[in-house]
Amino acid sequence: MGRFIKNKGTGTRPYGVVIPTTDEELRLTETHTGMMRYSESLESMEFFNGTDWVTIVTPGDVQLAIDTFEGDGVETIFTMSETPTSINQIFVFVGGVHQSPALGVNQSYVISIDTLTFLTPPPPLALISIIHNTGKVM
Repeated sequence: MGRFIKNKGTGTRPYGVVIPTTDEELRLTETHTGMMRYSESLESMEFFNGTDWVTIVTPGDVQLAIDTFEGDGVETIFTMSETPTSINQIFVFVGGVHQSPALGVNQSYVISIDTLTFLTPPPPLALISIIHNTGKVM
């Protein structure tokens, strides 16, 4: 049976949920996937992903790196300034159109270390933008 939070109050009074607050040394020993807490030492929210506590970064706090290239209709291999640890850490655009990293018929590129390889060459003079979420907090 699931548990839920229910607020029977109505009107203009403010309501909120108190999130558990702990220190790094006092992390919970019994963890469950999806648990959330506020870390006093990191001064940020965290969630447990089933293996580790992961910091939830707020919008505007993550440093982005942007690589730009120009297509020539022939070249398919481009060297990035950052090395993503996952294909989910980059957004790729050609001529302002998002390119899909999905496997299958819609896949438009693959990555290997710091190299992005398009499956078909971008058209001549097309602006290629690769936006990296570096994960570095500013």
